[in-house]
Amino acid sequence: MTAAKYRAGLVLEHATRHDLEADGYYVIRSAGSKGAADLVAIKPGELLLVQCKLDGKMTPLERHDLSVLADRLGVVSLVAYWRKDGRAARKVAFRYRTPGIVGPPEWKREWTPDYAIGTVQIRAARMTINGPTRQQVDEWKQKGLIGR
Repeated sequence: MTAAKYRAGLVLEHATRHDLEADGYYVIRSAGSKGAADLVAIKPGELLLVQCKLDGKMTPLERHDLSVLADRLGVVSLVAYWRKDGRAARKVAFRYRTPGIVGPPEWKREWTPDYAIGTVQIRAARMTINGPTRQQVDEWKQKGLIGR
């Protein structure tokens, strides 16, 4: 990797961190990016694993590693990338992985911090004192609200 590409990736990681911190997340950066995720973002009731890619494309091995880790932990996994619309300044954008599905098609849905808040609220609203019913859990899995 050239120094210029490393620097560009570092700038994306810092911009992603800044955006998530602005939305109330506590963000930990994995220096050296040797793990499945470049950033781990934490908020009460939420945990995000974020992989930063300049073009938004991950290798099959990167997709698999991040997917397996997110499913094992039951957390949200995202890929952060630069998006530029017309002449506007570039901004960090996110794609969300549908839990429980491994492969390229699952990384198509756009994600915003508001989406995560809505998901947590939906999960909390459907819980009962005794916990969710089997039917509720199956519905959540079909809607992609929870992993396997």
